[in-house]
Amino acid sequence: FTRHNDQNSFDPADYSFEAPADGYYLFGAKARFKSSGTDPTLIRMGFSVNFAVPNPDHMVELDPTDVPGLNTLSLTGLLKLSAGDKVYVLTYFTDEAGYIVDNDNYFWGCKIA
Repeated sequence: FTRHNDQNSFDPADYSFEAPADGYYLFGAKARFKSSGTDPTLIRMGFSVNFAVPNPDHMVELDPTDVPGLNTLSLTGLLKLSAGDKVYVLTYFTDEAGYIVDNDNYFWGCKIA
């Protein structure tokens, strides 16, 4: 669900934020990962613009073996967008499967300049 979507920038159909105008936008995201068995060797998360692969230098990563079973990643980022660009949060798991806990995550964005 969305708490504030005054400009209808968040699209709940594909969980994306669409920039209503050119500018700089600040984003934040948190994802809680739960293993369905064996933990992956690495979990990575990043912001994607128009479904491009996120720049590896701008991603956060976590070794889930530090806290087996349930792990949280948080990310903030400043992106320069053109009107109509769509931003997604992409999460990658290495070697093993798992899932993002649907009631314990968030994604937000706002135009700052």
